[in-house]
Amino acid sequence: MSRLLLLKHTSWLAAATLLAFSQLSSASPISCGPLHTTESATANGAYADDCHFETGLSDNGDDTVLAHLNALSWADDGMFSYIGRYEKDPESFKSPEPPNYDPGFTLTVAPSSDGFAYSYQLVVPEAWIGTKVDWVLGVKQASDSYMSYLFKDVTLGIEGGFNNFWVNSKGNNPNPTQENKYSYAAGFIREVATVPETSTFLLMLTGLLGLAATRRRIRKSA
Repeated sequence: MSRLLLLKHTSWLAAATLLAFSQLSSASPISCGPLHTTESATANGAYADDCHFETGLSDNGDDTVLAHLNALSWADDGMFSYIGRYEKDPESFKSPEPPNYDPGFTLTVAPSSDGFAYSYQLVVPEAWIGTKVDWVLGVKQASDSYMSYLFKDVTLGIEGGFNNFWVNSKGNNPNPTQENKYSYAAGFIREVATVPETSTFLLMLTGLLGLAATRRRIRKSA
């Protein structure tokens, strides 16, 4: 390939890469429900990849919320495991009954003023630190509605924030008010297969090519 053609090829590749990054950064948030989008929650500094709004979820049992999640299309790539919930009243973490979780996971929620009404933290067992997972944050509203936020390829442990807006129209209130409250926050994880980083893959490829070249030289000299 001539130097001119190589330069043109490199310039086109760089332009395509910049275009891809610009499209990623300008991606519009996904709407889910009347007051929420994928930008209503974060995990490790990133907005959610998808979200889901459900009404009529009046049963708060552990089996109910897990079955609800695994009935979504998100579970097409594998079922999620339930790690427990943080109850707002009383303020405490509630673990599910074994064998539905790995002991040592703890989800906590606290008031926040950093762009979100609430911040949360998922503390994990030492053996799980650094593991890549798909993470779902479920937030039960004060009514019977329920929000789920999906974050793909998140590294454990997790820190993030969320808002939980809903319209309080109980008691035939002629002037409904918008609230930012929650009943509990639940956590779900699914391990994901690790893919070698580009540098690691190139190093492996270089090693294989070098091995093939060595074998050819041995054959020629034989």
